[in-house]
Amino acid sequence: MKFEITNSIRRLILAVSIAGCFQLGAAKVGSLKIEQDGDNKIPQELLNVTMRLRKGSEYTREYLDEDIKNLYASGKISDVVAKVENLANGNVSIILQVKPSPVISVMKIEGNAKFETKDLQKHFTINEGERLNSRQLNETLENLRKLKQTIEADNDTPCSRYNSIEEFGSFV
Repeated sequence: MKFEITNSIRRLILAVSIAGCFQLGAAKVGSLKIEQDGDNKIPQELLNVTMRLRKGSEYTREYLDEDIKNLYASGKISDVVAKVENLANGNVSIILQVKPSPVISVMKIEGNAKFETKDLQKHFTINEGERLNSRQLNETLENLRKLKQTIEADNDTPCSRYNSIEEFGSFV
């Protein structure tokens, strides 16, 4: 029985030692730089808010992937390229090349003769002066689909004159 306890303790000490070595050897972020293309740059502070990785923080590929997903989810960027370089001291250098989403300068609804433009605009989740955001654009389209369903329900029958979302006009 004493032999089994001793072996168990040795295994435990070995496991703790190995785990400690891996923790000591974990890569840290030596530098993190975000480069942006284009004229409509996003303020650095807004990008930093979405990022987990910082200079001096622990680096894992999962953390980097999470940060890239968060940047896309912000709706402010259309593309990210990550470059990770291993440094001589065991740390990593990260450069994120970010392409900001374009800013919407003008929104028009064309081809709509059935509804007041202001009534349709109430259902928009994206506006002029904001960055083009596919999530918000999809929300706007979904809101217009729901409006179509409401119109059909109010008429108590499917309304043939509103067969498609395009009948509300097209977005330019």
